[in-house]
Order: sequence, then structure tokens, then C-alpha cells
Amino acid sequence: ADPKPTENDLQGVAALGEMCVVTGGKGTVLTTSDGKQWSKHQAPTTGILTSVEAFNGRFVATGEDGVIITSPNGADWAGQTSGTTEWIYRVRAFDDQLIAVGQAGTILTSANGENWAKRESGTDRWLNDVTRVGDAWYVVGANGMVLTSPDLESWQAKGTITGLSLYGALANGGQLLSVGLEGIILRKEIVARTSPILIRWERAVDADGEVTNKFGFRGFPGQRFSLDRSPDLKAWEPGPDLELLDGSGVLEYSNTTRAEREFYRAKLR
Repeated sequence: ADPKPTENDLQGVAALGEMCVVTGGKGTVLTTSDGKQWSKHQAPTTGILTSVEAFNGRFVATGEDGVIITSPNGADWAGQTSGTTEWIYRVRAFDDQLIAVGQAGTILTSANGENWAKRESGTDRWLNDVTRVGDAWYVVGANGMVLTSPDLESWQAKGTITGLSLYGALANGGQLLSVGLEGIILRKEIVARTSPILIRWERAVDADGEVTNKFGFRGFPGQRFSLDRSPDLKAWEPGPDLELLDGSGVLEYSNTTRAEREFYRAKLR
């Protein structure tokens, strides 16, 4: 194997076509087109570059002291005006929009990587990552902080079930996934999916009249729903909360009753 091209910490990585760029401590930038031969470059900063993203045919990197730099090839970098001296920890690209988050509640947006607008986050906590789920944007950060916005301009803090810091966020099938300290993994369904499909219902009556219902459902892994029951399709009794945990999206469930006739429905939670 080739010797390490640097001893500096490396934190950011992005790819554009066949070119891969890695960024890190003391303004270090590494490039490769095959993952074997690496070239070392010096960015116009001595601070650490913690994030890099490919956007509109070029690379955008961020880091300490409000640094934002751009490059068409990973080797030649130009500084951009961020309007802040706070640490810009992460930058993400979404179609025609760049979003950067970081120290002291910093949120910046740009449509071209050169002109950046500062957004009021309403918090002074560290913000570590950002993603889009459906039509909304989500930012996660220190002490379980979760912010959401419909337009990237107005941000609102959302409740969370942890005080642990969150460092990564990802949209997956209408769900917000976030990970952080001490192995914590949070999942929240943002975009409701269609109700699970009942694929099997077996009904057995024993000698003393007790009825055992066996249900089989198919849907999306991670879906949560309740199995409600009704004697007449008018008054519904909320049922147990169920979740399709298996990766196949199939769930089997059974219950017992003495009712001669009952109706059931699966209702998304």
C-alpha cells in the first residue's frame, strides 16, 4: 500500500465523477481518481476542514473560523465570504441548494456556493448535520437539538426524547434517521405511508367459544400502526400499537376474543 499522504486528521469526503476529495486538519486536501494514488494540496486556510460536498460541478468545503472554499477540481481552491467566524461543521447539497450548519446555531444557505445567506436558527447550540424529509428540512445538533423548517428561512425547535448530542441525519423512505453519542439511534416517520396490507386473517373457535384471530400484515419496515376493533363499524376501540420491524416488511400478530362478530382496521400512527 502507498504510504499515508498526510498525518493530519481527515474528516470530509466527497466525489464528483471519478474524482474523490478528502479534507482535514491544517487545510489539508487530498484527491484521487482511483483510491490508490493520492495527491496532496493545501487549501487557503490553516484550520481544519470538517466537511466537503460536490455541488453543481465543483467542490465546496467548510471548516473552522467560518471558512468556506470552493474548487472546480479539488486542487485549486478559492475562499468565499461566509459572513461568520463560527465553525461551519457540515455542508450538504440538495438539488439546487447548499446548506451549512455549525457552531453557535449557525445555519447558512446558498444557491451557488459563493453567495451565502445567514438564517436565524433560534439557538446557540452546536448544529451538526442537516437533511430534507419530504417537504421539510431538519437540522440536528448538541443535546438532542432538532430544528425543522418548511422554507430554510424560519426554523422551529422540535421536541426530542434524548439529551445526547446528535451528529448525523439522513432521510430514508419518509423517515428521519439520526445518530449520536453513546450509540443512540433515533427514527421518526415524517411522511406517512399507506396503511399496511392485511395479507392473512385466520379465525379459530375453540370448544368453550373463545376465538383466536391470527393476522398477517405486509408494509414498509418501520411502519407503526394500531389494530383497532369494532362491533359495528361505527364505534372503534383503539387497538395495540404494532410496528413492522422485520426487514421484509411482514408482521404476524394474534389475539383472542369472545365476540361473535368483530371488524378490524389498521390505522397508521
